[in-house]
Amino acid sequence: MKADNAEFLLDRQVYCTRFFAFIQDFFNEMNAQPKDEATIKALCKIAIKTIFTLLTHAYSNSSIKPFSTQFATFLTENVAALKEFLSFIINNFEDPILTVLCKCRYKFTKESVGDLISEATLAALKSPELSSSAVRVIDLFIDNINDELAKNWAYFEQYFDTLLTIVSKGEDAVRVYVNSRKLIKTLVDFLLGPESPFYVDDGSRRKMGSKYSDPGFSPLVELVSVLAMHADLAFLQPRHAELRSALQFPPVLYTLSEDSQEALKTYRFISKTVMELHSTVSFA
Repeated sequence: MKADNAEFLLDRQVYCTRFFAFIQDFFNEMNAQPKDEATIKALCKIAIKTIFTLLTHAYSNSSIKPFSTQFATFLTENVAALKEFLSFIINNFEDPILTVLCKCRYKFTKESVGDLISEATLAALKSPELSSSAVRVIDLFIDNINDELAKNWAYFEQYFDTLLTIVSKGEDAVRVYVNSRKLIKTLVDFLLGPESPFYVDDGSRRKMGSKYSDPGFSPLVELVSVLAMHADLAFLQPRHAELRSALQFPPVLYTLSEDSQEALKTYRFISKTVMELHSTVSFA
């Protein structure tokens, strides 16, 4: 279908919506039948190609959300398919995963893909067989918070929203793990750019935003908040234990590294978050 589109429609990514309806009906029909592992893997590959090769590029892709939702359910019900999909994410993270989440201009498409990835990762974290692959996916999200990501500041909001969903909806062990990766320090450093206390003037840091618009930092700030709420914050507030009980904060899971503590104490981060980004609800 993709080859025919390139040959006859000059690669304008125009597909008949009935084609996608046919693929979805075929997927439903095959999924309803008794299946061996080979069939499950074959269905998984069909869904991956349909979503990431066709629907994420198609001019009309209204079926991407229902098909992605259906595929996510299929993954949670079939370990073999979930393993196949995680392998696809890990081996193709730069493209198409990063491409869709950080460069695609269409929010509907990014949300569909982000929800699919987060649901699959959360399901894998509950599986002893697949938890290491899920952690690898989390590592890839953290490792790619860099200057290359900053280049796409106008479109990267869904990237952080996907990571936020995984961290906030996952078990406590997920938050403990990302804290061990010093995620708060990484996020604050990324948000502040050249204004970060960890900034090294090597010419590689990019200032994000313009005089007309700001980057979509809201999920990033909320992610910092989620991680901070589970940390011992006595270094910020001597009455931490008393206030924690009064505000009904969750139990303390970890102590922050010195870098993460410094990040949270950085006045520029607080002023930028509250005064410029107006994220008082998530951060205050």
